[in-house]
Amino acid sequence: MSDGNNVWETSGCGMNDVFEDSKDTSGFSEHELLDIVYDTCNSSKSGEVLASTIFEYLHTMTAQSPGQDRLATLQRLLDPDCQDPHVSRETFHSTMRAWITQCSEDSDGKDLSGTVAELKHANRKLSEQNSSLLRTLAQCEDTNLQLTLEITELRAKLISAQRSAVRVRSLTEELEETRQACKEAREKASRTQNSCSKLSNEVECLQSVIQRLEDKNEKLIFEKTCSEESLNKLRKVNAELRAGLEETLIMLTLRDREISKKDILMEKMKNTHVENHRMIENT
Repeated sequence: MSDGNNVWETSGCGMNDVFEDSKDTSGFSEHELLDIVYDTCNSSKSGEVLASTIFEYLHTMTAQSPGQDRLATLQRLLDPDCQDPHVSRETFHSTMRAWITQCSEDSDGKDLSGTVAELKHANRKLSEQNSSLLRTLAQCEDTNLQLTLEITELRAKLISAQRSAVRVRSLTEELEETRQACKEAREKASRTQNSCSKLSNEVECLQSVIQRLEDKNEKLIFEKTCSEESLNKLRKVNAELRAGLEETLIMLTLRDREISKKDILMEKMKNTHVENHRMIENT
């Protein structure tokens, strides 16, 4: 949009000459330049723009021009009844052409070609800088997108590792319960054996019970052995998962630093872009 802005900075000083010259230097016709201005004002893409919005935009673009009385003429053409109406694209084109014609008829004939040339030269320089900044910004956005995707993948891995850690804790708790049950079974067997020595008249019955308890105890011991083996495997897996988690956290920290650097670079680029706009407005 910088081409359109520089053209309108000369709107109070011979619009027709500027439009004719712009066909050779910027590649835009008068119709295209008017479309650029209208599209800039029509940020909501509603198809119509308030007359005050158009006037404020042109007033901003010509803030340092000596033709402010001509902007007042344009305001009267766009809003003759001071009702701030909605202006269609067709109405805008016809009104602007009428205004440009009036400005041309009222011109005092001064040679402004030097001023126009300076403005166009400044416009080309700012356009080149703006294009370079836009290319750099696009590259930063691509890099930021790639980093975001990598962070998402790392976070998914982290969640998976955390879930595995939860499963390990659950199995550890189950193993502890098994150990407690084994301990309780042993204590019960001991009490039963003591009762057998005291109750000789129930020896046969108690021996049968003891045998069953001993069988159960052996089974529990076997299960304990298997559980301990499983626990050792789980501990190994847990150690590997913790190592993977630490590596993942380190990678996330590095990625966050890269993103911070990119954000700082983008902020600097945005400030440069804003400064360029200020230079255009002050031209």
